[in-house]
Amino acid sequence: MAFLKSSWLPNCAMRRVIYHWTAGQHQASSLDKEHYHFLVESDGKVIKGNRSIADNVSTADGVYAAHTLGCNTGSIGVSACCMAEAIERPFKVGKCPMTETQWETMAEIVAELCRFYRIPVTPETVLGHGEVEIRLAIKQKGKWDPMILPWDPGMSRSEVGSAFRALVQRHVEGPPPPEETQFVSVLLKGKELGSVAMTNGGAWVPANTVAELFKWTMDSRPDEVRFKGARSPKEAVAVVDMDGVQCIDAEQLAARMGYSLEWDQRSRKVVIT
Repeated sequence: MAFLKSSWLPNCAMRRVIYHWTAGQHQASSLDKEHYHFLVESDGKVIKGNRSIADNVSTADGVYAAHTLGCNTGSIGVSACCMAEAIERPFKVGKCPMTETQWETMAEIVAELCRFYRIPVTPETVLGHGEVEIRLAIKQKGKWDPMILPWDPGMSRSEVGSAFRALVQRHVEGPPPPEETQFVSVLLKGKELGSVAMTNGGAWVPANTVAELFKWTMDSRPDEVRFKGARSPKEAVAVVDMDGVQCIDAEQLAARMGYSLEWDQRSRKVVIT
């Protein structure tokens, strides 16, 4: 069952999904919509937040969904609307406990996001807010959502996180949505690479185009390419075959060169600087 509309999923590169509860009522408030990309109400209804996922590709402009302290760049925020007045120790569920319907729906939403943005289901890429400090070593000021299940409070945080990821993985392994391919352009350090293919969450640049542009030599293998030359990537870059052309992920190329990558929606350019 698809919960997310295609218009809610911009083509951009994202690294992880962090799931939460709002510590509020069972319906999404105006404040909730400011902080999360997607919210799940008590009956399983999905509400889109005010910020686009693309706003969190870069948070330098201050316009993004601020759902996780120090970990909003490249992170999609999904939250269950619940747990007002809940207390961690001794555990008190509060007046708006999270429902199993919300938990199940969140897992399906996260699975849709993982499929679309090609995010692997690991403890570092799909995690609860209460796991961020442990998994990513980013201080979170005592956050514990949503790591206690009202219907099974005896589970440890580790067990809850593992159970959620297992549920997400089962949904991910279901029939994937059809992949959409668009053609956009890449601006690499001010140099135009022309039209390149962008599939769900990734822009793929012909390896030989990059080599020619920067006058690098290229050692090509079936599953990787190595460039040699000034400012060329120090490590091998994975390639995929697209209609007989070896292509590399623009985000991976930028990372290997020590550059940053952004998606400019207005000009429909992948900008590497």
